[in-house]
Amino acid sequence: MAQLTQAAAPGTIEVSRSRFYPIMAGLILLIVLAGFSRTLYLRPLFEVNEIPPYLYVHGILLTTWFVLFFVQTLLVARGSRARHKELGVAAVAIGTVIPLAGLMATFGIPGRVVSAGLDFESLIPRFMPVIFGNIQNVIFFAAALLGAFLLRHKRDFHSRLMLWGTLFIIGPALGRVWRWPIFGDISEGSFISISTSLLMAAIVGHELWREKRVHSVTLIALSAWISWILVRPFIFSSEWAQGFVRSLA
Repeated sequence: MAQLTQAAAPGTIEVSRSRFYPIMAGLILLIVLAGFSRTLYLRPLFEVNEIPPYLYVHGILLTTWFVLFFVQTLLVARGSRARHKELGVAAVAIGTVIPLAGLMATFGIPGRVVSAGLDFESLIPRFMPVIFGNIQNVIFFAAALLGAFLLRHKRDFHSRLMLWGTLFIIGPALGRVWRWPIFGDISEGSFISISTSLLMAAIVGHELWREKRVHSVTLIALSAWISWILVRPFIFSSEWAQGFVRSLA
């Protein structure tokens, strides 16, 4: 969703006609479709483990969000602002439940591991980054969505907040892409970090090229991301964090 309103603030760069947002939204959508093709979209074609019904709901909601985000950027790029505004209501409704769906899926990880007959205690170090990384993704997404709603009359702020919010929740999809055999020589964490960093660099590069500066929304988003990278080792090694993960099993 690039913008929900019509007017641009005086002196701002016109972002609605930029092709950058549809390209980024399309790329993010492709990552999601590719990442979850085996475990969700094309399940009948592969031998994969059964998943509980709530994960199907989670997958449908997330897929709807990424598709809607792509469609909204196309509408704005084509100047269909009235239709974009109408779909914005659906975006707010879906976006509101995305954090709840994300937490539901994340907090269910330990239970699913135990149900599969695995020793979850021995796997806690492996799942710490997954669980707390997903929690961080949900928090960043919710903050960006709230900001985009409150600043919906400021087109340049709104468009960037929607893009950053969507970017923050593609980690699980990238994790599935990492499982492809061609990426066997790199760790999952490194693959997700590098891929996310490249997408972030594309946003920064586009702003520098188009506006000769980095927008304040991008600076805040990058600061939040870097802060999380610096803090997460201390969280993963803390007793309270490990105790929290154990309590979910």
